[in-house]
Amino acid sequence: MDTADQDFLNELEREHGAYLRRIMEANADFAERATALGARAEYNRDEDMLSISVGPVTEASAESIDNYVFISVEPETLKIVGIDVMGVRDLLVAPPPEAEPLARALEPIAAALLVDEQRPSPRAVEALARTVRQLVPA
Repeated sequence: MDTADQDFLNELEREHGAYLRRIMEANADFAERATALGARAEYNRDEDMLSISVGPVTEASAESIDNYVFISVEPETLKIVGIDVMGVRDLLVAPPPEAEPLARALEPIAAALLVDEQRPSPRAVEALARTVRQLVPA
């Protein structure tokens, strides 16, 4: 890869990081919204993906946080309406060091799903949201 290509990729990464920070700023009320609107969790065994949605189904765009986490965002308000976590089995069983906080935040939600509860506690959703916020580069 030549210098121009690398510079272009670095600029894209900076822009994406700035956009993610704006999204996080717009979601300081995430815990309150998740409590008021309700949060639902679902695990897809075939795709090994945990999906958490907040509020009614709405049109959203997906943004990648890292190799594991994607957030669904309302384009106009930047409100997070969903969090998808890929590779849940590996994250819970043998997380790489950089994903350890994410794995610990997922444990109570995964435990709730094991007993067929599709409504994770607001506390568990907020813990996951705090961890997702920490994944966004400063």
